[in-house]
Amino acid sequence: MIIREFLIIYESGTILFHRKYQTGNSTDIILRSGLISALYNYATEVEEDSIDILRMSKVSLFFKKQEQPLLFVFFIESDVNPLICEEEINLLIEQFFKKFPEVIWKREIVDLTTFYSFNEIADNILLALGKKVDLLVFLIDDGLLTEEEYLQEDLSSLGRKVGMRSIEKYHNSFKESLGKGENFVLALIDRLISQLNGDNIKREDIDYLIECDHCFFQICQKDQCFFEEFLHTILFFFRLTEPTVNRIT
Repeated sequence: MIIREFLIIYESGTILFHRKYQTGNSTDIILRSGLISALYNYATEVEEDSIDILRMSKVSLFFKKQEQPLLFVFFIESDVNPLICEEEINLLIEQFFKKFPEVIWKREIVDLTTFYSFNEIADNILLALGKKVDLLVFLIDDGLLTEEEYLQEDLSSLGRKVGMRSIEKYHNSFKESLGKGENFVLALIDRLISQLNGDNIKREDIDYLIECDHCFFQICQKDQCFFEEFLHTILFFFRLTEPTVNRIT
């Protein structure tokens, strides 16, 4: 899990919400939240400077502050660029204020059990984020995408780009396999889909069911789908069967 921990604290350091996804750091969370708050307040108030990312050897702290007096802190694996996670993190914060609007005008909330119901929402978003990053790492390592492209381009454009690069990279293999009557395209798509553990994108014979609202690349941008464009680009190029696309409403 690329998100080790997720904290919501007041400027004073008081914990409002805490969710931990990895074991390892046994330091008391109350002590850590106080230190984190002090560090953030020192940077922003004493030095009059902003602090968004604090990078360390094993973990990076990603700070988000959208409503006074709350500070959202995400503990992210150090080899992952926190900016890759920003859309999901913004969605998480949006969902928090939607579910608990009262925290905007209440300075301190004593009964923290109020926020236990947010566990499921946090898990759904952050666990899906982990799978999305797994897929991104696979695409980047395979030379089909760059981190900069992901940060700068929309999902549909990325799907088309990865599709065309797959054709260029594996063109000879495509031709050889198709000449033998084997469909290398499906094998390649299976390989990509396997990076998502097959949870929400399933193979059905030679067609593919794409549940766009549940696609891990789709969680924040409902009008675009990475996989739909990726599949269409490759299958159209080789004049193969068009995938079945089922948009969930």
